[in-house]
Amino acid sequence: MRHLSLSPTTNSERRLAALAHAAVLLPGWGLLVPTALWAAHPRRGDYLSFQSLQALTYQVAQLIVLAVLGVGLGGLYAGGAILLSLLSAFVSQDVSSGLFVLANIFFFGSLAAAWGLLTLGGVIAAILCLSGQDVRYPLLGERLERALLTEATSEIAPTLHPEREARWMAALTYAGVLINLYGWLIPLIVWLTQKERSALLRFQALQSFVYQAIGNLVLFFLNLMLAATVFPLIFLLALVESTAAHWVPFFLVPYGLLVLGTLAFSLLYTVVGLWAGLRLAQGHEVTLPGLGHWLRRRLHIPASASGGLHA
Repeated sequence: MRHLSLSPTTNSERRLAALAHAAVLLPGWGLLVPTALWAAHPRRGDYLSFQSLQALTYQVAQLIVLAVLGVGLGGLYAGGAILLSLLSAFVSQDVSSGLFVLANIFFFGSLAAAWGLLTLGGVIAAILCLSGQDVRYPLLGERLERALLTEATSEIAPTLHPEREARWMAALTYAGVLINLYGWLIPLIVWLTQKERSALLRFQALQSFVYQAIGNLVLFFLNLMLAATVFPLIFLLALVESTAAHWVPFFLVPYGLLVLGTLAFSLLYTVVGLWAGLRLAQGHEVTLPGLGHWLRRRLHIPASASGGLHA
């Protein structure tokens, strides 16, 4: 395979590429930096375009790894707490307190160490970009290059394929589901700046934006309901506990269902968004049920803009 020549032509390119990678220091918010750099300088050069996409992909992967690690460690933490409570009759209070402290150190220390190691990769990439080097993340860089390159010939060197590049960015817009409250800014930036670049990118960025806007509104109101009812619930529980303790479950069960519903919706919202991005990156058509068909009819967008390459 002939590698893409990715040498910066100006000092500005080096600094902007370094900024895209260094944004990893801003967890979550950092995704907006390579997105904006890619969108603000369309086809300025393969170097800046590729480095921006690579930095954005790396940061998305970082968030996914940290989320999976957090869920796994959280499961171990909860299991340990349950086991400790079951053994409370056989373990002294001092030992229980010591184990609780160690569990907290392990949980938060592991997450901090993972974040630090992954962030260090982005910082190193930024330093290498400043020095004008051709940066590739281990395991990620070459795979991304293969996904985005045109076919090389003996006369023509490989370059970034415009449609593959647009498809990859369209897929990455769905990663906004990983950062609630402001993740919708990623597809909004792309949609506002790249409307004329390709029908696929226009439709997918808009679909991603509307999906995330609706999801964030629902989560906002669910969390608002939780916050608005928790203090009245505490007051009622304190009131009935001393006079009619048998009524306590009737107050706790609805609130517990609301908590579980909020968690379930948040999980479903995130999984569907990541699934849509993955399917799009793999070359499949992505039209979200209800929403996608409505957008196509409303804006007269052809079905081909859904992005299908595979049957």
